[in-house]
Amino acid sequence: MAENKRSAIWEFFVEIDGGRRAKCVDCNAMISRGGTGKAATNSSMINHLKKHSASHRIHREKEAERKVSKSATESSQPTIQECFADSQMWDLNSSKAKEVTNSIAEMIILDHQPVSMVEDTGFLRLMAKLQPKFKVPSRKHFTSTVLPEMYERCKRTIKSALPQHDDGDGGYISFTTDIWSSPNNKSMISLTAH
Repeated sequence: MAENKRSAIWEFFVEIDGGRRAKCVDCNAMISRGGTGKAATNSSMINHLKKHSASHRIHREKEAERKVSKSATESSQPTIQECFADSQMWDLNSSKAKEVTNSIAEMIILDHQPVSMVEDTGFLRLMAKLQPKFKVPSRKHFTSTVLPEMYERCKRTIKSALPQHDDGDGGYISFTTDIWSSPNNKSMISLTAH
């Protein structure tokens, strides 16, 4: 019996002539399959098996059992919950949404962009194309939450990099500044920290 066949019918037949014919294991009858490869069918084998009523009943039970077990283990159709989960927007506090929000804030800071850009039509369209499940937070969210949190993280990083004094006081930074005009009348300012 060919165990690599998908249909349970192959428990009652043996493949002959490269799949062109099948031999019944009950009565040794040779059954034509109507072709080879994808052209070959199992219909004539099922019709022949009906002559052996007990074997046909077993075949139907096994085929039904195979279909049930296949659908239970390999369900290709998503559940209703899975369908709705794929279309839901990310929660503002989810890790993915926070990562994107922080990247936007970083871009605002590094590129000296106004915070109001998060409400610009072009920016919102770009974000909708890049990640449809992400809703860009409001300008107020950036100014009241995201940017202050980034500021505090940056401040802690700088403080930890400063040397500590024996008296428990943190390190200090001294600033010097200078203002001048360039030869083409552009105002310049320098800020030095040491």
